[in-house]
Amino acid sequence: MDQFRRSLPRQFANWSGTYVIEADPEMRWRDCRVIDISSVGAGLELLDAPAEATEGHRIVIAIYMRGEIRNSRPAKDGRLRVGTQFIDLTDEDRERH
Repeated sequence: MDQFRRSLPRQFANWSGTYVIEADPEMRWRDCRVIDISSVGAGLELLDAPAEATEGHRIVIAIYMRGEIRNSRPAKDGRLRVGTQFIDLTDEDRERH
């Protein structure tokens, strides 16, 4: 897997989120920023990182994004498939992509 980690393209993200390190005795959710993302991983900036935030420990990440539903249609399995457009992006965010 390490060989793919460096060869897959990363997409700049700059998303706000929260995280918890599973080994953290407090199990406290803390703030983070997702810097970039690929199909196999993400680069994070951990704010107020606990001592347990070291290599080998597991992390749970929650990302919050706001969007507007731009189209919708029923899927074959009865679920609803929607396409969204992100809202609340700055001009700088829009120019990066």
